[in-house]
Amino acid sequence: MPGRNVKRTERTAVLTLCCLLLGALAGGAVAADTPDRVVKQRLTVVRDQFIRRILAEGYTPSLPAPSILLGRTESFGNYDDQSNAVHMSTWASLSSDDRDMFEHIARAHGGTETAEQAFERGTYRWVFVHELGHWWQRCRHQVRPNSWVEENGANRIAMAFWNEQDPRFMASIIAGFKHLREAIPDPVPPGQSKQAYLDAHFVEIGPTPAYTWYQADMIVELSTESPSPTFHRALSQPLYPD
Repeated sequence: MPGRNVKRTERTAVLTLCCLLLGALAGGAVAADTPDRVVKQRLTVVRDQFIRRILAEGYTPSLPAPSILLGRTESFGNYDDQSNAVHMSTWASLSSDDRDMFEHIARAHGGTETAEQAFERGTYRWVFVHELGHWWQRCRHQVRPNSWVEENGANRIAMAFWNEQDPRFMASIIAGFKHLREAIPDPVPPGQSKQAYLDAHFVEIGPTPAYTWYQADMIVELSTESPSPTFHRALSQPLYPD
């Protein structure tokens, strides 16, 4: 959920919270106690599928496929442009506090899945593809750190990909974000533009629930776009709107 050249705690703190709250809502079974090797294989499959779809749409990435690095990060997922790598946390790398939060989320959704499954569903599908969206922005040399359009563009790319690959999963993600948007007070002062306010206060808003609201609002609003953008169209507009 900062720019590529600085630590992105502000943005990824939001993606983290979204992952916590959405993981139990998203479809797709994930096995527990997954070794790192299997996690990397799973992420590699998604990454390669994402790139194959880009090639099929007639685009040629200007960067190599990003490497995938596993281990504890400041967030659960993070694309680093300096190393061209997507860093992803694993269940084994989480702190006890992180695990306790996922236990709470799993219980809050009826205990139909484990805390690890809640973590993996949101992280290895939604967050990972969102980060691949940031990789694509770099491929197109269209970046605007700490901005609405960069985050919104990555969300739109991820949505278009999952609408094509797994509509049920994407529908569950949207439902979760609708819940988040209703649960968190609107942080935008009366009479001010949502986009302008975020851009002006990105760093301050980043680590707060207000940014979670922003991520939720972006995705809910993107879900109303009619017709829904194709993957090709989303790729053609890495920053959105711009």
